[in-house]
Amino acid sequence: SGVGVLVVALGAFASALYFIIQKASLLKYPSVTVTAWEYWVGLVFMALAAVLTVGSGESWYLSPDALVALAFSVVFNSVAKYALNTFCNKHVSVVVLTVWSTLVPVMTAVLSAVFLRSPL
Repeated sequence: SGVGVLVVALGAFASALYFIIQKASLLKYPSVTVTAWEYWVGLVFMALAAVLTVGSGESWYLSPDALVALAFSVVFNSVAKYALNTFCNKHVSVVVLTVWSTLVPVMTAVLSAVFLRSPL
């Protein structure tokens, strides 16, 4: 639908703007500092969203298995990914970084076929 296309276009615009602003920040600050600030800003918005949308009490409880999954997701899908993106953005152009980012769906399909036996 038209709304879906608009949301995808806005998401692409936001991602492009993010990488451009990050590149400008990297001209002035080290990669670790830029990544740390990105996480602080993200933490503020995520905490605000959580407080406004999640009820109290039992809604905040996570089982031990869920905590392990959350820790894995934070360390590998978030911290490692953003740290590597920031490092790469410091050393290559924004265009090169975003072109390589388009390989994510291809790599996801291949890895899911190998490790999860998902059909391609």
